[in-house]
Amino acid sequence: MIPGIILAEKAENGILSFNSKKRLDIGISFLKKGIVDTLILSGGVRKREGFKKIIGNSDSLAKIMKNYALKSGILGEKIILEDLSEDTVGQIIFLKYGILDPRGITSGIIITNDLHAPRVFEVAEAVLGKNHKFSFYFIESSEHERNNKLYGDDFRRTFENVDFNSKENVLERLFNHHLFYNHNPLFFKKELDKMILENKK
Repeated sequence: MIPGIILAEKAENGILSFNSKKRLDIGISFLKKGIVDTLILSGGVRKREGFKKIIGNSDSLAKIMKNYALKSGILGEKIILEDLSEDTVGQIIFLKYGILDPRGITSGIIITNDLHAPRVFEVAEAVLGKNHKFSFYFIESSEHERNNKLYGDDFRRTFENVDFNSKENVLERLFNHHLFYNHNPLFFKKELDKMILENKK
């Protein structure tokens, strides 16, 4: 399996953001051209209070992307969902432990925007390993986005001194110390366990 992995940005009122749609359109194009054979759509459940209002319904970002892909003629059997993450860090971690490792996937194309590249590179190298075989396709961002994009150091701060060769250590730090996940670690652990079972080879 050679997947195209689309990292969702956001959705508002149930509609994908401009960047999320651009990323997904590239993935759909790659699938139709045979460059990839599967789409992995990554973007979380957003069950925390307040997020339903922002997104517009109870669907995950991944589910909203799936609905768009289906309307674009993609078969459901060609789509895998990572619908648990709430940020880039969670996306890469849940992709690795919930989908890539259980399915034995060792290569693919990660699709996002160029302004997202520094963060994606840093997290992917740490979580997937420096010698990972995933490639990247970065979509050019507008000048407005370039002038307004800021990056934080929350990943380095949260995962300082973590052994990324240890699944247990990585997940412990994510569930108990990351702002987006430590409010309900049992929920995220339970949902990750479900994802792992669904994606076992």
